[in-house]
Amino acid sequence: MLEKILVSNQDKASRTMLRYLLEIEGYAVEESSLLDDTCAMMQRTAFDLVLLDAAWDHSMMEQLLGRISQGEFGDALHLILVLPEQLPLETRAYYQQVAISHQIQRPFSPRDLVAMIRRCTHHGRSNLEQDLSALEVCFNEHQLTVTIDEKTIRFAKIEFDLFRYFFMHPNNIFSRKDLLNAIWGKGSEIEERTVDVHIRRLRRGLKPFQLDKQIQTVHGAGYRFAEAVVMAG
Repeated sequence: MLEKILVSNQDKASRTMLRYLLEIEGYAVEESSLLDDTCAMMQRTAFDLVLLDAAWDHSMMEQLLGRISQGEFGDALHLILVLPEQLPLETRAYYQQVAISHQIQRPFSPRDLVAMIRRCTHHGRSNLEQDLSALEVCFNEHQLTVTIDEKTIRFAKIEFDLFRYFFMHPNNIFSRKDLLNAIWGKGSEIEERTVDVHIRRLRRGLKPFQLDKQIQTVHGAGYRFAEAVVMAG
């Protein structure tokens, strides 16, 4: 599955250039020309990386960066902040204070930008990481068992269905209501908070596979199953 990158930039020419550059490198790219749209898109879609232009209104940028640092859009989200060539000293001091790990300042070369993105995303993963698609996974619906690389574990019915659903939709963010409709059926009278209980049980069940941390809470949105798996060394 292609890594998803959101390019958030007010300038259409810049967005077009960045899309062209990143699609050549094998990324799936979406664009946003408004900061409000950027937030909405980050809520809907589990992007692997956001390329965020720093030329937006400073107070709006502060709010968004605060939400990102609090994990509102998922713990696995990477951010690269694109700084303008001329940056006021107080603004530069602020960005240093918030300690965003990846920043690039104009003018920059395409090679430098791609190298930074590769360090952040799948293209730069260490040998301790692999894709879920590389694992041999077998779901036995009759016995409610899951076998991964010759290790088999039995689940309760709800946890089995949850894991299979997540596995079939990696990186997608699902609200509690989404999961209720998918697992319990539309019109179910089950309380939404019941989903949290079964998520906790599913995480416990996935510990022997070292996949418990792949069930990630996306604050204010729901849950997702992260595609990248960190294996024990």
